[in-house]
Amino acid sequence: ALKIAAPDLESVMAGSPLRAVRDKKDIEKAVEEVQEEIEEVEIETEKTGAILKADTLGSLEALTKSLKGIVPIRKAEVGNVTKSDIMEVRNFEEPKIFLFGLAPAEEVKKLAKDNNVALFHSNVIYSLLEDYEKWQKQSREREEERILMKATHPCRMRVLKGFVFRQKKPAVFGVEIEKGTIRPGYRLLNKGKSVGEVKEVQMNGENVDEAKKGDKVAISMPDVTIGKNVSEGDVLEAMLTPHDKEMLEKVKGRLRADEIELLGEGE
Repeated sequence: ALKIAAPDLESVMAGSPLRAVRDKKDIEKAVEEVQEEIEEVEIETEKTGAILKADTLGSLEALTKSLKGIVPIRKAEVGNVTKSDIMEVRNFEEPKIFLFGLAPAEEVKKLAKDNNVALFHSNVIYSLLEDYEKWQKQSREREEERILMKATHPCRMRVLKGFVFRQKKPAVFGVEIEKGTIRPGYRLLNKGKSVGEVKEVQMNGENVDEAKKGDKVAISMPDVTIGKNVSEGDVLEAMLTPHDKEMLEKVKGRLRADEIELLGEGE
């Protein structure tokens, strides 16, 4: 490595081309040549997107070309990732930083993790792209899991005859799940009319998080009075909002066949 001492070096970009001249009259030409080389590295940036950092200008150009069309780029610079880079992107949707040819400092890695900023770093561009693809897949799976847990699933159940354990405040009664999934917190419909929210679902005397097709469970509903708004033999259905249906359509491939059938019947 060659060390250079000169005034105003703080404004020099690492990785920039270097020209040496023997005569002062050649300085202007050398400046033009260097400027032309730098301008050849065209990096289009956007308001939001990933930050790209690399060890040299050539590496930065290669990284930018590899990621073009794959991720929007907010900023591309020569130099290591800094704490300010993390803070700059942390509030973006799916914040991410790509670092090529350099290793991030441990405190920067910790700050990225604490702020949910994805930090990809490698000396090989292929590895960076491979890591990003894996992260994308995991991110999609996490989002699908979130939707599957948050959205109300379709459900149809029949109130079992002879299994009313408590008539009201709360009503506790047995049901058989004919199709779909029931969870505590779901609101139920009887002949299209809302009858209240499921407080608990019990199977074999134990509270459970959900019950599905074929299960026979007991449910408790504070707002129901057996014989008034729910009777033995009634068919109850989960109440789905348009937003629930929209969310479930996004993860339709991960729903069971009986859930998909019920969704189709509701269209």
